[in-house]
Amino acid sequence: MLFLPIFFLGQQNDDLTDPMKIAMKDIHNKDFKSAIINLDKSLKIYPKNPSALYFKGCK
Repeated sequence: MLFLPIFFLGQQNDDLTDPMKIAMKDIHNKDFKSAIINLDKSLKIYPKNPSALYFKGCK
């Protein structure tokens, strides 16, 4: 996945909640059910996280 390194370089510190980090690993491992759960957890912490919203819309 080419976008993951670029994704991490463009992150703000607020974007990288623990659930967001786990979700990115889930996406990398193609565990999309777990990724959605962790993206939802991240959005509870930071509701307007553009990265979490973007990756929640991707499949």
